[in-house]
Amino acid sequence: MKRKILMGLTISLIASLFFMGCNKTVDDNKESSVKSEVQVEKSDFGAKEAISDNNLNLEKMLRYAIEDEFLARSEYEAIIEKFGQVKPFTNIIKAEEKHISMLKDLYSKYNYKIPEDNSKDHIIIPQNLNDSFKAGVNAEIDNIAMYDKFLKQDIPDDIKKVFVELRDASKNHLSAFQKNVK
Repeated sequence: MKRKILMGLTISLIASLFFMGCNKTVDDNKESSVKSEVQVEKSDFGAKEAISDNNLNLEKMLRYAIEDEFLARSEYEAIIEKFGQVKPFTNIIKAEEKHISMLKDLYSKYNYKIPEDNSKDHIIIPQNLNDSFKAGVNAEIDNIAMYDKFLKQDIPDDIKKVFVELRDASKNHLSAFQKNVK
């Protein structure tokens, strides 16, 4: 059912782009692999999906967490590719690597298979740097909400400790992005 809905949305999006003349922003000065600036709400991955999931279990929480950390890393890499070595993206991307590593350690401990990183299929890069900072604010707000939701669940202490650390790091990231929004 979910696949049919996604297929319908994909077809609708393609048709809309075709009828709009495929109007997208292209930067001729930079060859880039980032996606067009089509703004589509993506809720089937990471924090967005976690926030709407009312049937959580430990494995799903870990999946949503690592997806969201993968997503942040991919988005910040694409922003750096498009706009250059801009802080706080260059600093925060290093933290995302640490977060992913922490989650991978939990995957190993609990003998779960680490999901494939297909986060690049879910990124949307804004047209300008200020919008990128705003997107960072929104992503960190969602990330914090996800971890707050997880921390209300009955979870092992080691996982709770990691989720608290990741949530608190997101609060710091949120502050860094908010300082840059104009």
